[in-house]
Amino acid sequence: MPQLPMITNLMRPGGKLMLALLLASLATALPRSQVQHNTYKITTGNFAFFALNPNLLPVSPSPVKTPANHFEALALPKTTPHPAKTLSVPIFMFHHAGNAPPGADPVRRDLTVSAADLDAQMKYLKSAGYHPITQTQLFKALFMGGGLPSKPVLITFDDGYLDNFSQALPILVKYGFPATFYIISGRVGGRGYLSWEQIKVMEKDGMDIGSHTVNHQDLSIVSAADLKHELGDSAKDIGAHLGHPVYWFCYPSGRFNARVLQVENEDGYLLAATEKWGRKQSSDAPLALSRYRIRNTTGLEGFKNILQLS
Repeated sequence: MPQLPMITNLMRPGGKLMLALLLASLATALPRSQVQHNTYKITTGNFAFFALNPNLLPVSPSPVKTPANHFEALALPKTTPHPAKTLSVPIFMFHHAGNAPPGADPVRRDLTVSAADLDAQMKYLKSAGYHPITQTQLFKALFMGGGLPSKPVLITFDDGYLDNFSQALPILVKYGFPATFYIISGRVGGRGYLSWEQIKVMEKDGMDIGSHTVNHQDLSIVSAADLKHELGDSAKDIGAHLGHPVYWFCYPSGRFNARVLQVENEDGYLLAATEKWGRKQSSDAPLALSRYRIRNTTGLEGFKNILQLS
């Protein structure tokens, strides 16, 4: 990045105007993850032009201590644990973050956790000594003898909504927490949904990206051809944009059957999340992980109560 003139010189009378003009004309090739998520800027290609604001300067990279490319190639071992490995890991299921729009229907309101509630819930995890983990950590713990930190939890968001980037991601980065975002690949870039560029930023910020099918269909009733499309093409599309295979999956509405499990195995998925209530995760059922749904009405106290369940 080009060196700025001495700030002290620019802060003399008239200096703020000089600095504003300088920043307005300065293009920097900063990665988007090195600019505050809520910062206003005009972007063209890989360049960021800062607005006429003398107080707006680039910020340091996000505090999540995860490599920019944290993908690790994995595969099911030839022999699975016997007896089965069972772990107590609460997995939280979120959808929207922020405020539901005026006139939102009951389903949308139910799926929307306010930014204030989400921040309070993440703050509680931090203060109470819980440790959010990645999908890779859970997989290794179930199948490869990997260890987990004390009080492990896993945070997930379904559907790939735009507010996951604008509302949830800054909170997760604030606390240094990883999370998994399950993407409906056919809706990427659509109104109210994440773009591929945003998804890439999220992965660079330490988040896991998983598949939530192409069109969010009920997999238990679709044709064989549609099932292959929903599972296989979603993984291929996401993988093509991220540059690596996709191992993590989430069932639309939690619906699946033996036929779905077979195709999942063929497509290389390693872990899949359901809507079954519970915290026991087993190497005998890696494609049927249990989760706790977090609702608009859950709040902090409800969140604490879920953590106390056995």
